Amino acid sequence: MKCEKWRALKIDFKAKRAISEIQDAEADVTFIHKATGKKISMPAFWNGKCDWAVRAALTETGEWDYLVFCNDGSLGLDGISG
Repeated sequence: MKCEKWRALKIDFKAKRAISEIQDAEADVTFIHKATGKKISMPAFWNGKCDWAVRAALTETGEWDYLVFCNDGSLGLDGISG
């Protein structure tokens, strides 16, 4: 994904199943700048039912990849990338 420096962005994710409480699972998203290799990790948040999202304002312009890490494999979030 291409982004501007310090410009807020939001990425939405769909889990394979809903969770009943926010404490049931945790997810983090690591952003990697394609040119410099700089990494920034941000916590994702549960947004109800199967909906998850992350918001970030990245520190460099250009192309970034992202990778989701989740402590609950049954949600299907772990390993989502873009």
